[in-house]
Amino acid sequence: MSCDGVCITIDMDWAHDDVLRYTLQDLIRRNLTATWFVTHDTPLIREIRDAGHELGLHPNFNHLLETGDGNGNGCAVDILLHLLAIAPQAKCVRSHSLFQSSRLAILFADHGLSHDANTYLPFEQVGLVSPWRGPAGLVHVPHGWEDDIFILGGRPAPRDALALDGVFVLDFHPIHFFLNSRNDDDYNACRGHWDDVGFLAGYARKRGTGGVADQLRELFDDQIEQGVECVRLVDLRPQKVRQ
Repeated sequence: MSCDGVCITIDMDWAHDDVLRYTLQDLIRRNLTATWFVTHDTPLIREIRDAGHELGLHPNFNHLLETGDGNGNGCAVDILLHLLAIAPQAKCVRSHSLFQSSRLAILFADHGLSHDANTYLPFEQVGLVSPWRGPAGLVHVPHGWEDDIFILGGRPAPRDALALDGVFVLDFHPIHFFLNSRNDDDYNACRGHWDDVGFLAGYARKRGTGGVADQLRELFDDQIEQGVECVRLVDLRPQKVRQ
């Protein structure tokens, strides 16, 4: 038995084009597609779209927690509209740091977004969880694995998820894939050098050392071997409750 599909999601997080392309080319070689949550404008967006991948939005609302005049004059709508101008066809959204609220859900729905991916439910605790429809009308799609949780001491990419009913949704970041990060020290050592790809390459872990890229490549290879297809996040729908 194999799962109904794997939904690969990627948070761009302002990564250098060479870092993004490194991830994109690896997926192209495996004939896998993903939903890329966009943080900024880059020529790579066209390459990603032309390769058959889906685009979503990855707005950063974090500063709204730290600034503002207290009169509700935040910039949430401006942040969202800026990204919609870059990827106007996007229907999915995942906020930076999984920032969410009922008011943001209404804002997303009012601007034509249909799917919210702001919920992390660890696979090892809850298994595969079906999407659900929230009060604002958005379909909420939980993901069961994140690379940044892994480097903080979480579970490796759960290849056993491929044996369960349902769709396995996972989330990772091109910078961790490029660095093959195994712990937070690998990431912190590169702070301040995100645009120096030569520096980053010098700190990247070799293949086979158990980092994020190793974890994901093993999972992807198992997925291909078992014939499990990639599923677009925008195509996921709530499942009827079985009686």
